[in-house]
This record gives sequence, structure tokens and C-alpha cells, in this order.
Amino acid sequence: MNRRFFVKQKIALILIGFSLVAIAAILYTLDRSSELDNDHIALVENSEKIEIKVYDIRINYGDYQKKADPAISFAIDSLFAKAYQNIKNIQTIASREFEFNTSENSNFITALMKLKSAILDLDSMIQNEQVPAQDENFKQKIRMFTKAFADYEKALHLYINQTNQKFKRNIFFLLSFILFLLIGSLFLVIRLMNSLTNAHLQLVRNTMTVEQRERKRIARELHDGLGALLSSIGLYGKMLGKDLAEDKTSLDKVQQINQLSKQALDTVSEVINNLNPSVLNRYNLQESLQRLVDKINNLDNVDVTLQMDEFKGKPMQSTQVVIYRICSELINNTLKHAKATNIQIKLSGEGILVLQYLDNGVGFDFDRMKAKNGKGMGLQNIIERVESINGSYNVQTSKNNGFKIKIQFALSKSKQK
Repeated sequence: MNRRFFVKQKIALILIGFSLVAIAAILYTLDRSSELDNDHIALVENSEKIEIKVYDIRINYGDYQKKADPAISFAIDSLFAKAYQNIKNIQTIASREFEFNTSENSNFITALMKLKSAILDLDSMIQNEQVPAQDENFKQKIRMFTKAFADYEKALHLYINQTNQKFKRNIFFLLSFILFLLIGSLFLVIRLMNSLTNAHLQLVRNTMTVEQRERKRIARELHDGLGALLSSIGLYGKMLGKDLAEDKTSLDKVQQINQLSKQALDTVSEVINNLNPSVLNRYNLQESLQRLVDKINNLDNVDVTLQMDEFKGKPMQSTQVVIYRICSELINNTLKHAKATNIQIKLSGEGILVLQYLDNGVGFDFDRMKAKNGKGMGLQNIIERVESINGSYNVQTSKNNGFKIKIQFALSKSKQK
């Protein structure tokens, strides 16, 4: 019980651990994806603002040349300051993705610096030279900015694609790690479940071994103790009957004692055989089952048929005992509970022994029976016996539809005799 609890606790911890890691990975992916989308939107917005501000500077500078209004000059300075701030915002966003001036983003940073340089040149020319807006030098500075901005836009798109690809690679590695963790968790769970199953099977086998040993011991003690006493009572009764041959009243009582002692001895013999089926020591499995069936047909109002095809392979002695007990317990369950009039038993197989048992009784709800603790112990004992020798079973039954079970056991390669 403690081992089962310990194994289940381990399985629960593994599943909880995997769930926490998976949830953390999902939350990280969602958060990082949202952050990356926001950064890319901010980059595009700041880039568009730079282009708009330079365009506004060009218009305002033309107006300033026509009318030297200090307010227009202040507006131009303000537009340059905002353009520089937009460039600074872009640098800040880019620095969050990867370190500044690395080879991965060098093209983008170079294009951004050229764009900034073009704006600085335009700002310096306007502040120092005060050339007319239609001057060829001014137009050249504008063309330089336009080219720098076009190169920057290409680098920006490439930069966005690079960061998206990097994010996808990270997601791929993260999903691979989660998949690896899932496979590892499943492997551990399967190992723990197998360990639990093997421990249960070993417990059942040990229980069966102890049970068989105790059955033999009790059968031996009954045979050597109570059986011998009853035989002695019968022997002395016969001797006393000879001495009292002329006393009819006493002779009748002695004969009654002899009859009761014989019945008691037969009962003890039957109990001994149930505890330790000695019939398997004298006959093979098929003959032993046939004797069991013949005995039931002679005693009860039920027709039992046994069909045994010749099968290749010989079960071990311990397996034969289990099969015999399974058949005996199945018949006993039918006689006690099923109200059946017909029982069919079939043994066949090559390499695998197949035991099929069915009756036409009242049947029962198998799933409901399994759900009830302490109920259906007869069938539960049969199932445990099947599992103790690595057998498999399939039960088909329902109310008023009889009962059928198919059991399979592995056979050795020597031929059954």
C-alpha cells in the first residue's frame, strides 16, 4: 500500500512539474510575441514620423525664406529635435532585441546612422548657411535624406524579418525542449506504472505461492490427522459390528456410526482435493478437468460440456494448478449465483492455451461489480490467478444474457501429454 502511494505520488509530481513548465513556456511565448509585435509597430511608427517631420521641415523652411518669422524658425528646430528623438527611440527598441553594433543588426544600425547623418547635415546647412529653399545645395541634401531613408526602410524590413526569424527559432527550440520533456515524463510515468504493475503481480504471485503452500500443509494435516482418525473410527466400527452381529439394535447403531464416519471421510477427502487437487498428480490437465466435469454432471441439475482440442505445448505444473482452480471456481460461481442450466468449457491453442467458459445464467453488470470494493471476490480471485501467470482475459456479460470469459496463457514448446 505504501509503495503504491509512493509511486502515485511520484507520477503526480512528474505531471505537475511538466504542466508548470509547459504553462510557463506558453506564457513566455505569448508575452514575447506581444512584446515583439509592439516593438515592430513602434519602429515603423517612429520611422514614419521621421519622414513626415523632414517633409514638414522642407515646407517650413521654404516659408521661412519668404518670411523670416521667428515662430517658423522655432518650429523647424522643434521638428529636428523630434526627429532626433524618434531616432533615439528606434535605437532603444533595437537595443532590446540584441546588442548594439553586432553583426546580426549591423546593416540596420548602419542605415539608421546614415539617416541620422543626413538629418544632421540638413540641420547644419539650415542653421549655418541659411541658403534659399530652392538652392541646388539644399535640394541635394534633401535627395541625400531621401536616399538614406529608402536604404533605412529596406534595412528596417530586413531587421524585422531577422527578429521574427530569431523568435521563431527560439520558439522551435522551446517546443523541442517541451517535447523532449514530455517524452521524458511519459517514459518515467510508464516506468513507474510498470514498476507498480510488476510489484502488484509479484505480490499476487507471492500470495498464490503462500496460498498453495498453506493449502498443501492443511491438506496434509487433514489427511494425516483427521483422515486417519476417521479411518480408524470406521475400522473399529466394522470390528465392533462383527462382535455385535447377534444384537440387532446395537448393530444398527454401529452401522449408522460406520456410515457417518464414511461420509465424514468422504467430505474430508473432498476438502483435501479442493485444497490441493491431487488429481493433477495422477492425470494430465485434460483428464483432470474431464473428471471434474463428470462429477458436476452427476451431482447437479446443470449440463456441463467440455471440449478439448489437442494443443501443442505443456503448461508448467503450477500453471496447470491455476487453470484447474480457475475452472473449478468458475463452475462454483455459476452453480451458486447464475441459475444456469448449461455450461460450456473449451480448451484449445497452439503456443497459447485458450480457455473459453460460458453459461446461460442470469449474468451481471461486470463494470458495476468491479466498482464495488469487496464484491465479486470469486471473479476477482480468478482474475488475480490469471494475472499471476501473465495471462490475459476478456469478460462478456450483462443482466439476463449469461456469462462468458476468454482466458489466454502462454505454453511451453513441449507437447502436452
